[in-house]
Amino acid sequence: MRAGPSTRALLIGYAIWLLVVVGVDVRLADHRIMPILLVVPLIVLATRLNPRELLGLGALGLGLGVAIGFTGSEAGLERQMDTVFVIVLITLLSAWVATLRRRVEEALSRAQRDARHDELTGLSNRRGLNRDGARLVDDAEAASVALIDVDRFKDINDRHGHPVGDEALVEIGRRLRASVRDVDVVGRYGGEEFLVIVRGDDEASSEVIARVLAAFRAEPVHTSGGDLDVRVSVGVARVDAAGLEIAIERADAALYQSKRLGRDRSTIWRADPSPTP
Repeated sequence: MRAGPSTRALLIGYAIWLLVVVGVDVRLADHRIMPILLVVPLIVLATRLNPRELLGLGALGLGLGVAIGFTGSEAGLERQMDTVFVIVLITLLSAWVATLRRRVEEALSRAQRDARHDELTGLSNRRGLNRDGARLVDDAEAASVALIDVDRFKDINDRHGHPVGDEALVEIGRRLRASVRDVDVVGRYGGEEFLVIVRGDDEASSEVIARVLAAFRAEPVHTSGGDLDVRVSVGVARVDAAGLEIAIERADAALYQSKRLGRDRSTIWRADPSPTP
């Protein structure tokens, strides 16, 4: 899809239009319609410029319009006021349209963001993770996926209630975000499961996962129900030619191995998965 004209190009186009209108008016000495033509393009520009820019252009058009409209000796007060009124009306209408456009764009942006982010933790949701992961595969970047499950999370909900469990999930999400690098992607995969897409080689993946485990071993999670000793189990798999979904399935198998071996550890997927303390 071709990009539309830039803001600079639009402003240059509007300046050329002003010069043309003024030039024609000077040659014809007909001041009845030319002042209004100065600001008519603002209605079109309202689909691209912000309200402040439109008001600035409208003020410029008003100044030129007044100059043109008042040049002829035949210009009476009533027509002068009509000229000013029409120019101001068109300018305000354009600014109003621009304001509505901006609100619609912001609402669409929020809707798109909400569709890709988990409401509770603010992390990417499964849809957002799949999109980012598919982009990595398309770009042929080296990456690993780490599937992370909170150990014995059901006990937290049963003992302290779901509101405290939600508080714990928010803090868990915060710690995961703080443990990964800016180039990595972290999201809530569902329930108490999280997924991290780690960009880079096996060394980068090992460093990130080590920080993830250490983040929960270092201190308890503080909630309104008290301090909780939260630990996580991790399954890791490389993203290869088999694709992202297969990598996640392998990470899930490695995660199961971490659970079976005692939790609070990570396992790298292989034909014979090996745990990492």
